[in-house]
Amino acid sequence: RVRDGARQNIVTAKFPQTLGRDFSGMVRAAGTGVSDLKPGDPVFGVTVQGKDGTYAEAIAIDAAICARKPEFLSHVEAAALALIGLTALISIEDTLKLKRGEKILIQGGAGGVGGYAVQLCHHIGATVLATATTYALRPSSPIRWASPEGSAASSARRRASSSARRRPRTLAAALRDAASAARRESST
Repeated sequence: RVRDGARQNIVTAKFPQTLGRDFSGMVRAAGTGVSDLKPGDPVFGVTVQGKDGTYAEAIAIDAAICARKPEFLSHVEAAALALIGLTALISIEDTLKLKRGEKILIQGGAGGVGGYAVQLCHHIGATVLATATTYALRPSSPIRWASPEGSAASSARRRASSSARRRPRTLAAALRDAASAARRESST
């Protein structure tokens, strides 16, 4: 649709255009006045909105929007986290201004932005409820729950995960199953 000119009032792209906003790579050269980055430093980040181009082999970018890549992340992982992490941070901290003790529902809590948002909200100290498909509840799912292991809620989630074959048809049914399991565990 953009290529056909259908969104000219929103998208100001000039073609041909190199796409991509999130990146991870090595610094090739640092500009004048840049003292915290040097050639060879691993960095990652997200370009300013409207300044795409990270699908290119190399880009010139403002050092202020680069962060040092943590050693425990690969470049692929760092690039994958950049935009979803920024989206979750802006949504939760800047827009909602979520505070400790508040309650929040995250739609799609097993997705990229949703999974990051769940962890961020938990870190802030909010009570988090998230929706997810039954696929996300499977024991083989890569999701790591925010609750401390051994808590009633965490144990109830593990039991709900192992019984995902029952596939509750509604969120309410899934919540009833998890609440019942948590009550049984806390009464023992």
